[in-house]
Amino acid sequence: MTYTPSNYQAIRDQQRVPVAMGVSNTDATQTLPLKIDSVTGRVLIDSATGTAVDNEVVSGSGTSWTLAHTPLTDTLKLYANGQRLTPTVDYTLVGTTITTVTSWATGTLLADYSY
Repeated sequence: MTYTPSNYQAIRDQQRVPVAMGVSNTDATQTLPLKIDSVTGRVLIDSATGTAVDNEVVSGSGTSWTLAHTPLTDTLKLYANGQRLTPTVDYTLVGTTITTVTSWATGTLLADYSY
């Protein structure tokens, strides 16, 4: 699609953040959303690449858990009963394996990450 001033459309994401559209540098036919900070006007960049996983119910119980995928560095956010856990304090991660300090029941841990 060729963009002309008449077919630009201002859109917003689910959090009502203004979003602009860009074009992929590898495929000019693919448009990509760009989030713009409404105060500064700067493009917001998500440093994580890959596929996002939200609210994965982590497999396991007790202190031994396994993610479905190996998270990219520093993308894992782990929650137990809705409270965010702190890496190295509440758990350790090696590959897809999580070891928690506290023992939790099956279905208690949720994870957000990119892989």
